[in-house]
Amino acid sequence: MPESRSFASYFGGIGRALSAPDYRTYWYSHVVSSHGVWIYRMAVGVLIFQLTHSPAWLGFIAFVYSVPLMILGPIAGAVGDRFGVRRTAITGLAIGALVCFLMTYLTFAGLITPLVLSVHVVLLGAMHAFDFPARMALIPQMVGRERISAAVALNSTTFNTSSFTGPMIGAALLAFGKVHLGDAAPAVAFLAYAVSMVWLLTAILRIKIRDAPSVGGTFATLMADIRGGISYTFRHKGIRQSLIFYFCVSFLVKSYLDLLPGYALDIFDRGETGLGTLMSASGLGALFLSVAVALRGRTQGTTLIMIAASLVASIALALFTLTGDFLLATAIIAIVGGFLVAANICSQTLVQNATDGVYRGRVVSIYLALIVGAQALGAQTLGLIAEFTGFRISMGGAAVLALILVVAMVPSLWRQRLVMEAEDAGG
Repeated sequence: MPESRSFASYFGGIGRALSAPDYRTYWYSHVVSSHGVWIYRMAVGVLIFQLTHSPAWLGFIAFVYSVPLMILGPIAGAVGDRFGVRRTAITGLAIGALVCFLMTYLTFAGLITPLVLSVHVVLLGAMHAFDFPARMALIPQMVGRERISAAVALNSTTFNTSSFTGPMIGAALLAFGKVHLGDAAPAVAFLAYAVSMVWLLTAILRIKIRDAPSVGGTFATLMADIRGGISYTFRHKGIRQSLIFYFCVSFLVKSYLDLLPGYALDIFDRGETGLGTLMSASGLGALFLSVAVALRGRTQGTTLIMIAASLVASIALALFTLTGDFLLATAIIAIVGGFLVAANICSQTLVQNATDGVYRGRVVSIYLALIVGAQALGAQTLGLIAEFTGFRISMGGAAVLALILVVAMVPSLWRQRLVMEAEDAGG
């Protein structure tokens, strides 16, 4: 008789990832927290644009969120490797939730200003500098090396599925808050994000994976760990090339997400509903492409997909800035969101696969610091340019430049593909 197949085997990489009990426990809460992230991002963008009506302020808010990620990222990775990534994630989530509860109160009390919002975003960015890379570094421990690609893809699929449904929920929450709270409407969204972080924290407390005993050490040993992580990351030619490549894509293309609130309100004059439509379309594209990559669930061929997806996303963003038709723009932004996510998943997979386990926490934190920082720096730069040229020229010019750089970097990436995709690349 033919060998029977497990139920999970019918879902490719998704089934393989969810067959790990600890990851399954984590994933359920990741679904909730991912929606919280998109609700929060939408609320912050709407709030700062309503307070200032300034593209530069939109970019600035994204930038100040990234500053602690860029500065603290390498430190956070060393802390995670030395004291335990699970402990680090728990601490970061707990403090981040408290920060969001405080922001809920300040908004509800009518004490919010651009400066207060900026301080809040900086504090939350500092907590996420420790939380995000620690949770990413936990994934290989929960699923095992053979399922890293599938789990990374499913993680991104989940996040980008919520980028479709999250803005719709966020728009509904803001509309509800507008009716009952007036200008304090974003307080509802901040509360939702705080609750989602508590939910995720509870799941991480429940998983069976435990950190090894804390290594401890002095400030000098911690600094040595940081230097070692940075040195390893940039001495590894494949990791370095992948980082540089996706840094450019994030800076020039992915930064559109942070400018979208202003684009929807200024170019299309569609308000929060129009913003929700554009963000949901972007999320829908991300959902389809991330599911496709997750079902594929293997590392071989990932370099080619990353390159092709980055090219398509750059071309599509350029086309988005050329149209004045809202429905056509909505369709095009779905393509941008989808192919950017495919490129992002491939970039993460290659870096995780090629990294030695001893350095994983540090490399992941450096990766996140650079990629998140690139998106925020791009939003800040393009927001400032948009103050003088408008959103269309700023974002369109960036898309064309991204296309040129991607083509220029293809040969160096292609030479490293066998090293980055090898099954025993990291260990």
